[in-house]
Amino acid sequence: MRIGFCNGCFDKLHHGHRFFLEYAREYADWLIVAVNSDESVRGRKGEERPFLSVYERMRDLKSTGLADAIIPFNGDPIPLLLAIRPHALIRGEDQSDEGREYVQRVFRVPRLHGFSTTELNRKEIVRAPE
Repeated sequence: MRIGFCNGCFDKLHHGHRFFLEYAREYADWLIVAVNSDESVRGRKGEERPFLSVYERMRDLKSTGLADAIIPFNGDPIPLLLAIRPHALIRGEDQSDEGREYVQRVFRVPRLHGFSTTELNRKEIVRAPE
């Protein structure tokens, strides 16, 4: 059984997230998704984020049916990689290689341009109500 691991904020789940998770499923028989805590999202994205709490984001991920396990973490995936010892680390093409020394293989998922939470939120703010 190939265990895959990926992590991220997954704030306001959208098509780009789903694309990433569907791609990640191809590399794993068992997919573990680690979700950044609210505090770590604020540290990475700014005080206005996350839009949804870690528990809401985990619930939304669960509803996709694409993850076998969903766990919160505080922003450093290394302790999880050491504890879980997955076969594969699945990363977006624009993410760092942090943790590659703890897995057998790193898989890169191409970025679906135009679909990031920041970009989509910017469009919602700019769009005038009709």
